[in-house]
Amino acid sequence: MPTFSTGAFVWSTTENPEPRTPEDIAALADAHQIPLSIVPPYAGDRTSVSRALDASRSTLTKDGWVLRKIRSTPTLVVQAIMHETKDQAAETVDMTQQARVRWSCESRNGSHVEGDHPAARAVDTEYQHLRGKIVGADWTASITKYLLGDCMAQSMRSDGRVFYVPPHTLPQVKALVVFLRVIGIDLVINDIQPESLHVPQRLAENGLAKALEDLTAEVEAFDGSQNATTYRSRIALYQDLRKRATMYKEALGVGVEQAEAALATLETKVQAFLSLREQFILTTPASADPVVDPKW
Repeated sequence: MPTFSTGAFVWSTTENPEPRTPEDIAALADAHQIPLSIVPPYAGDRTSVSRALDASRSTLTKDGWVLRKIRSTPTLVVQAIMHETKDQAAETVDMTQQARVRWSCESRNGSHVEGDHPAARAVDTEYQHLRGKIVGADWTASITKYLLGDCMAQSMRSDGRVFYVPPHTLPQVKALVVFLRVIGIDLVINDIQPESLHVPQRLAENGLAKALEDLTAEVEAFDGSQNATTYRSRIALYQDLRKRATMYKEALGVGVEQAEAALATLETKVQAFLSLREQFILTTPASADPVVDPKW
């Protein structure tokens, strides 16, 4: 039986889940007590048109119809519907344009793919199925963000397809597994064998070091002119990173003393900037001319 005492390797597999509206997904997330931040944003009508064309292409080809691009902009898509005739005896293929598939965001607010030809109607049917919906391709970034953020995961590969999750946040991941299964996505959790423990240890150390390096460089550029929101967000990042470092130390035995010391120094410096900033705002009259000190 897996113990997950040192955490787990996690990855997802998408088998073309049924397209759903963001509202439907949000309701499911709420029912499974998953933060609504997991809901991917709708990719937009223009992307849905491209997806409808791609999804229709193989079926149309079987029927002897081939789509050829004429125009493609962020607001307009026009493709020719070509009829393909093969002459095996002469070993030739003839292509004749029969009609067009046309979509414009300015025509009926982009609600339909235009064209009376059967091929155009087939593309529109697919477009209506996809319009306003979240599909499998939209989930990768959302799942990755949730694992790296809420679940304190560490990417194991440069393409971000496999993650290390500390044992502390595995209950959240297991809840995510149940939710995604309803959506039609499988999230796989694997125990870490002792002989493989050095992999998450090394990558966890490198990940913490890189995050610290980036934060240190950013703080060194701070001069007190940044707004209070920026300082608060960075302090929140330091607190999250310290929490992550502690989890990795407990699960993997990764040394984080240097990281903890660096984070404390960074947080103290930014907190001082924040205090000065808030003091300036509180002591500056509302009628004061904001141009007096342009840094602020």
